Amino acid sequence: MKTLLPLRSSGSSYEWAVGVQRVLADLSRGPAASRVKSGENLFDCILEMRHETGMQDYAMPENASRGLDLFFGKLLPQNLAREFFHTTLPSMAKLALDLPNLLDEHVSKGQLYGFGVESGFSPFVFQEFIACLLTCSFLCLFPSQDRDKYNLPGINLNKFYALVFKNHDRASQQHKMLCLLHYFERVCQGMPQGMVSYERKVLLPWQTSDILRFWSTSRVPLCKFQVSATGDISNHIGGEALEVDFANKYLGGGALRAGCVQEEIRFMTNPELIAGMLFLPMMEDNESIEIFGAECYSKYEGYGKSFTFVGDHQDERPRDQWGRRMTRIVAIDALARPGAQQYKSVLILREVNKAFCGFLDRHGGEDVGVATGNWGCGAFGGDLELKSLIQWLAASQAGRAYVKYYTFADPRAQRLEEIVEWMSRESWTVGDLWNILLDYGSKREAGVIDCGLFEWLRPVTGLRALFSQLTSIFSRRSSV
Repeated sequence: MKTLLPLRSSGSSYEWAVGVQRVLADLSRGPAASRVKSGENLFDCILEMRHETGMQDYAMPENASRGLDLFFGKLLPQNLAREFFHTTLPSMAKLALDLPNLLDEHVSKGQLYGFGVESGFSPFVFQEFIACLLTCSFLCLFPSQDRDKYNLPGINLNKFYALVFKNHDRASQQHKMLCLLHYFERVCQGMPQGMVSYERKVLLPWQTSDILRFWSTSRVPLCKFQVSATGDISNHIGGEALEVDFANKYLGGGALRAGCVQEEIRFMTNPELIAGMLFLPMMEDNESIEIFGAECYSKYEGYGKSFTFVGDHQDERPRDQWGRRMTRIVAIDALARPGAQQYKSVLILREVNKAFCGFLDRHGGEDVGVATGNWGCGAFGGDLELKSLIQWLAASQAGRAYVKYYTFADPRAQRLEEIVEWMSRESWTVGDLWNILLDYGSKREAGVIDCGLFEWLRPVTGLRALFSQLTSIFSRRSSV
């Protein structure tokens, strides 16, 4: 299969095309040699390198040139634009020039096994190598013609640049660009020396009847569950946790386009996540992706159209023995706009298996929790009450120590804490909760009820409390 990288294979090593190496060498010497000191010049340079590698330019929209010219000519303060073209871009070009050497080094050490989709990365990648890959993404140097064929998301920033122009009245797109430029400025000033690991996790397929029985008969107790209306997943406090990425089935979602919600924001503040888009194909229903060690470089405020880059972030999370930051991000994609179909047992099963796959952890200890929130309940249209309890039972079955649930002050989560406290007090198991969810789903699907899950649980909670009291009374009587 054709390589995913923009390099040519020369025997057992890799090299740039001669023309690309020449252009990158000129860029590395600054504007005096490259004559690149504007967004328009940069776009022309990108087109020249793509031509030298034999890539078709059908994937380079005309507005990409306008977007780069607008950003560096008008939107970015001129002192910062000058700094980029005179200092940051030359350093990025030097990084790109070193890509063949770094690739050879990784392969020789057995840390990479080629770049075909079938083989992909080994788990561990140096941050310096990731910076090289992201520079190639910025310069739109990756081959794109085979990516759809292998269910891979786009990795070049061509559409991103075009959207800077198309959405010039939307500041969030400009601030996403600022996050990326800040990342390159940081790594060019001082290259981090750690590693990041990328892992696809897969649940082995079971017969539907067997997996239904697995969930319905589980006697695993529900783990601790804490509800927080403030804070967010990326700044989780309270112990080691898997931090949930409310993902698109294509990793990164709209990060390199116009998207600016939970997943896309995380990919801007922690750009090393973007490297996974190079080689990790679309997730199937029984798959999740875990990325361990992606460093945070930027502070931000807002969400969606109000997203704003506010400055530098110094990541102080400790590193493990492999040099990875202790940040573990697990990407799980929820059903997209399922409507009333989400109450079908087969789709409840799909969601709990997806979360279970993501929350399984073969690396950490029993004290690892899950930091999550309203997964699939925004643009994807999921039922928050249903999805929150699905995540709870999946985390419990996966052996996680706790769930820290950030509601983002969503009014739909007002009764979540009450429901959780009651179930915990009554010592519910995974099987108890699973069977209740299926019962609710079947009644909702059949039109027998049209109320929310928490409202429907009210009489159930009362009956359960009464049953518990009666059981206690009879137990005391029998012991007399």
